[in-house]
Amino acid sequence: MNLEEKMHMIGIDHTRAGIEIREQFAMTGNQISELLEKIKSEKAFSGAIVLSTCNRLELYVSFRTPQDRSLLSRFEELSGRTIAGKESCFYEKSGQELVRYLFRLTSGLESKIVGEDQILTQIGDALTRSRTEFASDRTLEVLFREAITCAKQIKTNIRIAKNNSSAAAVALLRLQEMGYRFDGKKALVIGNGMMGKLAAQALIDAGADVTVTVRQYRSGVVDVPPQARRIGYKDRYEEIEDSDYIFSATASPNLTIRKESLQAHCKSGQIFVDLAVPRDIETEIGTLDGIRLYDIDDFGIEELSEEMKLGIRQADTLIDAGVQKYMDAYESLDLIPVVQQVAKDAAADLWGRTNYRIRQKLKLDERQQAVIEQSAKESGEKVVSHLLFSLRDELDTDTFRQLLEILGRR
Repeated sequence: MNLEEKMHMIGIDHTRAGIEIREQFAMTGNQISELLEKIKSEKAFSGAIVLSTCNRLELYVSFRTPQDRSLLSRFEELSGRTIAGKESCFYEKSGQELVRYLFRLTSGLESKIVGEDQILTQIGDALTRSRTEFASDRTLEVLFREAITCAKQIKTNIRIAKNNSSAAAVALLRLQEMGYRFDGKKALVIGNGMMGKLAAQALIDAGADVTVTVRQYRSGVVDVPPQARRIGYKDRYEEIEDSDYIFSATASPNLTIRKESLQAHCKSGQIFVDLAVPRDIETEIGTLDGIRLYDIDDFGIEELSEEMKLGIRQADTLIDAGVQKYMDAYESLDLIPVVQQVAKDAAADLWGRTNYRIRQKLKLDERQQAVIEQSAKESGEKVVSHLLFSLRDELDTDTFRQLLEILGRR
């Protein structure tokens, strides 16, 4: 089956939909696990990976056979999410278009904050979750690994993003551009996951006195910057009374701050910043006198500098090479058993030419002979396989096929 038929994805992101729509499709870890379990029960699917972030939800799948139904309709059915009327908010890709998109996404080139590092971690986590749920397959495994490898190469060799380019850091920068100051101010961060930690650190770097909420039931190490004070999540409203800035950045589907509970604890001049999708802070809080409420979409998309544009062009060059390498490898997947057989035959031939001399010179008993024979054949197969796969990376697929045919006849 060709790659166009084999691999598909659907997604919704910040370029197609505002936060009001994106939060309807955001998924928690448990919801992702439930979706993967349902996909696994469908014979049509060979593998699946789900990526859910504050700016996007994407489903990648590989099929066992060509399909006559759209992946979007399958997603609606399996996820229980209503798509009717929102079809234009989604995009669908397949084959080489999908491959190139994932390479660019993993490298941060499709992000709202161009070149940001967080997406690489999120894609790695999505792959790990799929593995843990036994939902990934070889096709998706290889694709995601190659995309991650390319992204790391770009991060190491090409400068695209500005320093500290997390969503939290950009939110602070935008607020500073609006005239807000953080030095000496008190800030409360609700949430101690990745986004919460980034928000807390950004506020500390800006000079704020930061407090972070920690849920009492959590076990193990809680990842909070050492300069931040900790309080229990249940004490958040009391802490708000003395805070100038309140940031909420959790992965919970539930509200962390409600208008009814807040009114007795807030004061004029406070700034609330909601970095979560779905949103953590009840939107009606923005209607309270003297209170300003911002969400992640209020901070816009940054304008690209000439230096960043150059970095993107350089990154795209590496991505083009990575995509071509993946496509060549996919087209020669059927040759892997042939390579293995050629390597096995070569190793057996080598052993046949040397084992008589080894027996004569070393005077081995049968057990020793068997151990050396197995080791020699395994080593020979590995060496020949490595050489052949190295040749595959340098030759076009047709030439490589011809080479294997010649070797197979010997």
